[in-house]
Amino acid sequence: MTMLCIIISVLLVTMIFSMADMAIRMEKTRVIKEHGNWHIMLKEPSEQQIEQIAQRTDVMTSSRYDGLNFDLSEDYTINGKSCVIVGGDNAILTEIYDNLTEGRYPTKEDEILLSNRSKELLSLKIGEAITVHTPAGDFGYTISGFGGDVTITTDADIVGAFLNWDSFQSLAKAEGSKLAPVCFVRFYENIHIRKVIAELRKTYGFTDETLSENTALLGLTGFSSDSYVMGMYLVAAILFVLVLAAGVFMIAGSLNSRTAERTQFFGMLRCIGASRAQVMHIVKLEALYWCKTAVPIGVIVGIVGTWMLCALLRFGAGAEFVQIPLFGISSVGIISGIVVGVLTVLLSSISPARRAAGVSPVAAVTGNLSENWNTSRPIKQNFLKIEMALGIHHAVSSPKNLLLMTGSFALSIIMILSFSVLIQWVNMALNPLKPFKAGLFRKNHSKHGMCLFDAAFLTASHRITVIDA
Repeated sequence: MTMLCIIISVLLVTMIFSMADMAIRMEKTRVIKEHGNWHIMLKEPSEQQIEQIAQRTDVMTSSRYDGLNFDLSEDYTINGKSCVIVGGDNAILTEIYDNLTEGRYPTKEDEILLSNRSKELLSLKIGEAITVHTPAGDFGYTISGFGGDVTITTDADIVGAFLNWDSFQSLAKAEGSKLAPVCFVRFYENIHIRKVIAELRKTYGFTDETLSENTALLGLTGFSSDSYVMGMYLVAAILFVLVLAAGVFMIAGSLNSRTAERTQFFGMLRCIGASRAQVMHIVKLEALYWCKTAVPIGVIVGIVGTWMLCALLRFGAGAEFVQIPLFGISSVGIISGIVVGVLTVLLSSISPARRAAGVSPVAAVTGNLSENWNTSRPIKQNFLKIEMALGIHHAVSSPKNLLLMTGSFALSIIMILSFSVLIQWVNMALNPLKPFKAGLFRKNHSKHGMCLFDAAFLTASHRITVIDA
């Protein structure tokens, strides 16, 4: 019974913290996919600043980025389709964003990379020659690859084109356009990013206007004021305390029962010279010995249970959890499970150890071990069977054990009911948030029952990058 209690406590805590870790990994994957794997963005830095920052040992990669015709107000076309032309370094497609789907980065001056949508829209292939029409004239390029939908454009009717930074600067110079480049910077994950950002601000004089942070990604790595991660681990910590308390109550009750059964053994140890401290030490070591088997079993079952919950969420809960890892192993969950297993046993063994150490050697010798047993009145059977009456009598004869066991069951019931309510709340909260739901509605004022938009409004809305359709 004691070992089963330890296993249950360990597997619950392992699953709680592992699921919290999986949720954070899922959110981090989503943020990187939507916003990019960069930590800060520098607005219009000098070439010297970019070079010095790129050479820092705590910087993993960096990339310059700028574009022409973002507002589609000028005559930039490819095969008759309006286009947006951007430029950047190789890292923007491979390390800052993962957007190189086919081919390679355009390293040569006459090479160009087109967006994925343009491949179908214009029926183009890698290696084909195209002509880019600009206000300053026509420029010929060879297609080196496809990709970059996030960094270029997501509009189905617009062609996105990507040039290497030198080619882009040459084109902008020929167009007479003034560039306002930004520089994306990605740091290594094992450094204190907040400290590095503060150092960059102090060294180069960057302000809030010239240095922007990827708040979502920094929050998920613990270096931002974003409350998502803190809230996630706060919930896990509360559940950790509840499971720890339930485990302590249940294991302490079981150990008290075992100690009561072995009262004569502990009394005989006192008779042969064992001190109170030695008897307490024996009881604690026996309790910790169970951890050798129970903790590994609890951790393994907790990991498997986490995999099953992740699979259930990924394939049964819809698009909200499609990016949750299936077979992830969380070091946070494993360490938390081990800690709660050992800590639960240590806390649970304090009271039984004191009880064992308090056994009188004289009582052990004489056999009078039931010091608190009240036999002044016989057990009343009433309408119950004798075995049920004895069981109830033994249960209530030790108020401490009764409190521990009922407290353990009460906490378990509270957690089960809380999880049930939480699942219902999440279900109601997330169901309306479908990816295909419209973000803007227009009330119908037409007398013919039709909802009409002006052509100017539709054209202007398509130019806004945050509008998908």
